Amino acid sequence: MSQETEFNKALHYNNSYDGFLYYQPIAVANKYVLMSPTGFNNVYAKYHNISGVETIIGNKVPIFGANAARWGNHTANAPYYLNYNVLYHGTSVDNDYTGGGTLPFSFSMGGNSFTNIYIGTNTYFTFGSGSTVNNNLSASNPNVPKIFLGSGNHSYERVWDKISTECYRVRYEGTNSTSGIEGSPTIVIEATFCNPALYNGKMVCEILVGVHNATGNINMIASANRQLCFNPPSLEQNTSYVYIGDSNGEYWTILKGQYLKNPPYAE
Repeated sequence: MSQETEFNKALHYNNSYDGFLYYQPIAVANKYVLMSPTGFNNVYAKYHNISGVETIIGNKVPIFGANAARWGNHTANAPYYLNYNVLYHGTSVDNDYTGGGTLPFSFSMGGNSFTNIYIGTNTYFTFGSGSTVNNNLSASNPNVPKIFLGSGNHSYERVWDKISTECYRVRYEGTNSTSGIEGSPTIVIEATFCNPALYNGKMVCEILVGVHNATGNINMIASANRQLCFNPPSLEQNTSYVYIGDSNGEYWTILKGQYLKNPPYAE
């Protein structure tokens, strides 16, 4: 079977990617490097865990599997293989946020448009401004548009991002407590916020949840003061989600176990 046919099969909307090995991190001189067949160097697809080996297919770092973060343990080099910006890495940070680089497109939440998206240590995204709120989290707290993903009084040790005309991608590696060890996260999340122009003006975001030891915490998408999607699907580790909102970001649907079939690049 040709590589092209195999590759197309790897773009299905589920987790059945066993056998499609186009990129694989392997140990070389105690570092993890990317391998790819000719012609697939910049192809974006999915990754998965096969027999305990964290496999990457495309231009993204592995996320599923308990050891996905090991690919980036050599922090001085690993993020740059895929041109990620290192927003932070090192000693655990509690009650802080990062990100917020100006996007070349606007993303709407709760009726307002934003060009700045932040990721907080407490495992949530905010729009327009960052937040350090770590308790009594709700639709109105913090008082900014947000996406909670098992949020609580947490910390992060490493955050990477990419900004392009097509999307904003950010990766969070943290701990479900106020301190942790870089390279040994208990929470890994990667989100891709897409340029609405790619989806007929709709708001689209793909969120991949890797290991997550606080899935029972608050899980919600909200404006500054109200929920935007009632009865969202349960939050589970090693699971993908696609968030789809209308052009104003007022009404949202969340699809569990789904991926973007033709996702944007983040180069």
